[in-house]
Amino acid sequence: MEREGRARWLHPRWCARAGGAAGNAEAGITLLELVIALSVFAILSGSVAAVAGSGLGLARNNRDRSIAANLASEDIDAVNQMSFAALVAQEGSVATKTRTVGSESYTVKRDVGWQSTQSGTSICSYTAGGSTSSWILGVNTTVTWPAMSTPAAAAVATTAVSPPVGFSPGTNLGSVPVTVRDAAGNPVSGISVSATDGGSNSYSEYTDASGCAFLLVAPSTYTLSLGTANYVDRQGNANPSAVFSISAGSNVAVAFDYDHPGSLVVGASAPDSASAPIGLPTTLAYQFFQPAGTKTYASAGVPPFTVGGLFPDSYKAWFGDCADADPQYWPSGSRISPVSIGSGASAPATVPLGAVRVSLTVGGLASSGATVTAKHDATSGAACPTGSPSTAGYALGTTAADGTLESALPWGRWVLTIVPSGRGATTRSVTIDAGVSGAVNTAVAL
Repeated sequence: MEREGRARWLHPRWCARAGGAAGNAEAGITLLELVIALSVFAILSGSVAAVAGSGLGLARNNRDRSIAANLASEDIDAVNQMSFAALVAQEGSVATKTRTVGSESYTVKRDVGWQSTQSGTSICSYTAGGSTSSWILGVNTTVTWPAMSTPAAAAVATTAVSPPVGFSPGTNLGSVPVTVRDAAGNPVSGISVSATDGGSNSYSEYTDASGCAFLLVAPSTYTLSLGTANYVDRQGNANPSAVFSISAGSNVAVAFDYDHPGSLVVGASAPDSASAPIGLPTTLAYQFFQPAGTKTYASAGVPPFTVGGLFPDSYKAWFGDCADADPQYWPSGSRISPVSIGSGASAPATVPLGAVRVSLTVGGLASSGATVTAKHDATSGAACPTGSPSTAGYALGTTAADGTLESALPWGRWVLTIVPSGRGATTRSVTIDAGVSGAVNTAVAL
């Protein structure tokens, strides 16, 4: 009877018969059980759907990778059926084609380049007139597709083809061994290398496991460049290049340092926690920056600033772009410790700033609301770059109720312009020495 009653609890006549507190309690408990059951069902349904979706995604990825592996194998089979002369014609170039299987589009990339059969010897060690008896043509085929889970999921197949007896590579050509290494001096593979003379001669290849791309080129003058995403050279160039001329039978070796860029987050530390004005440029010192070993980065805000696109190495940083903003300009200047940046990493750097404190009185009384600006002293003898914001000037703010204003500034010689409310402007010269830790006091009495 109890089981039958639970099955019929929603029927109006049953509810009427049940009556009283016991019937209401019974209905309430049964409703709660139903709500709990539906909630559990919803949770389980969501979990099952998530597991099913994950399984379907994994199955699709495995299927795509299997197809990609077959396409890579097919391309290598085609290479093995080619004549050596036809394969040589592809050396120094990267052939790309698209294959569509079902609804997925696959990119098949074939890279053909000279390699050395000698263990531990890179083809880039070759010099003009050297033996070519150990040379072979290495073929690397890579197949990718848009829905790849990770770049490492690409299918790769390789083969090596030996030249026929008596074959002489590089006849009437010049050899260009290109070596690419990272910040630690390790070889970097998979880097795109191209050489063009601006006319009909154009060659390209990818670096191998030894960081080598070996080109045989017709005599001419070439621009050789690297072009791989998320890499920079020591100067921060994403596409570094070199120009060279080559004649038949000669050898021109080219080397690049190339690595994933890092960044430096440059913050400020000023006396009495004084605020920096808007638009302070940041200067980095690095021995490989051309031409003077420094590079300045503009900013429209206030510190901290993030400077990106930096080759992994050690850098020194300071604020300002004029010569006397460099702490080395001052005999008593404080030393700035270098900050190291790892490959693809970000590092913090806290840079000290100088400060100036203006105390303004008018008629013997503190004057508030006076505007104060600072401009680099043009008579100081310290050079500033063309278009420097330091020569245009910085707005430091206005004096407080007690007639004072304290603001951070880079080291150097400055001209302050103070404009009290309702009065004309007055100027004062101040020097912020890198060796002085406190704010420079400037009293102005009008």
